[in-house]
Amino acid sequence: MGKIAFFEDKNFQGQSHECSTDCPDLRSCFGCCNSIRMESGCWVLYKRPNYTSEHYILSSGEYPDQQHHHLDSIKSCRSIKNERAQLQPNTTECTNQAVISQRPTEKKER
Repeated sequence: MGKIAFFEDKNFQGQSHECSTDCPDLRSCFGCCNSIRMESGCWVLYKRPNYTSEHYILSSGEYPDQQHHHLDSIKSCRSIKNERAQLQPNTTECTNQAVISQRPTEKKER
């Protein structure tokens, strides 16, 4: 299982919050996110609670300054357990140190 830590300041400083499971609402955990450290796995980060809105996919690594990626307003996160099931068809893997912006995947009800 993956683990991700969010820091309010750049370079992993300030208040932090760690997640090892999906978090539908991070608003009470920190005010803003300016750096991220991921020990393992891939995570989908959302700008709104409950896994809605524009999202970003990050692979394990360190991200010391998130302002240039526009990830300072992360409100929910989800670990990718099966990359092919979570990503759109044209993106099948997480690339180390890459940030990929995509539209939310629609789930069809039957």
